[in-house]
Amino acid sequence: FFSISGLTGFLLAKKLNATDLRWFYLAGGVIGSVSLASLRWVDTLATYYVFFAVYGISFALAGLVPGTTLVARWFDRRRPTALSFASTGLSMGGIVLTPLAAASIEDHGLAASANWMAIVWFIGWTGFWLVWDRLAQYSLIATTEWLDALPPYDGALIRNFIAPDAVNDRLF
Repeated sequence: FFSISGLTGFLLAKKLNATDLRWFYLAGGVIGSVSLASLRWVDTLATYYVFFAVYGISFALAGLVPGTTLVARWFDRRRPTALSFASTGLSMGGIVLTPLAAASIEDHGLAASANWMAIVWFIGWTGFWLVWDRLAQYSLIATTEWLDALPPYDGALIRNFIAPDAVNDRLF
């Protein structure tokens, strides 16, 4: 998983630098949800390796590498603090979601849980990026204004959305 994810991130580094990161999150969301939905068919060592290879690719597309790239692009001041918040958020997701996934697998079985994990992964990575209209822009601006009041941000979030050309389509 980590080897494939790291190699994929390395191979995509130039593209990450030149392309809108939302496309990577969208691809990672789709690939990750498909791989999680296929978890029910993992029954041999070979399919186990294939699953984790594909899931590692999805994590590289929608996980740590584009996440840190995004934070590095957005935060001019206090970048280390912003990166630490992003890394902590990623870790907290693993701490909170892993026990929930384990309990679901124990209670409902792998097949049913795989479907729910795929849905959560898909909505989590792609839902925000695909639903975009003026109401969503209003919600985003209101949320970032609230977050900007917190000391680590100091107004760094909202400046990315206030400019009219900063938000011009679904994948702004």
